[in-house]
Amino acid sequence: MSPFAQLESDLTSACYAALANVTVTPQAGGASFSATLDHATADEWSAAARTSTHVLRYAAGPVLAAGNLLDIAAGNLLEVIAYKVVGQPRQINGGEYQADLVVVQA
Repeated sequence: MSPFAQLESDLTSACYAALANVTVTPQAGGASFSATLDHATADEWSAAARTSTHVLRYAAGPVLAAGNLLDIAAGNLLEVIAYKVVGQPRQINGGEYQADLVVVQA
């Protein structure tokens, strides 16, 4: 068991950011990486607040683009949920990016 298992569980159950395992669909390169998934909390005046439901924060490396499909398992959930990248991901500091996402309905 991870030393952060309880923290991950608490974060997920409280609907806050959770550690996530992300897999980009094969059509977009098929890379897998770790990230932080959170509910979108952008201010009400931004475009992201009106178009996205979640925010993915990840270390520089994976190249994501608008329209990419991602399979994400977050926190202690065993279920994998499909998301789509909305808009172009943006660099938020020297080593991290942030992408706005929406859940893809099956």
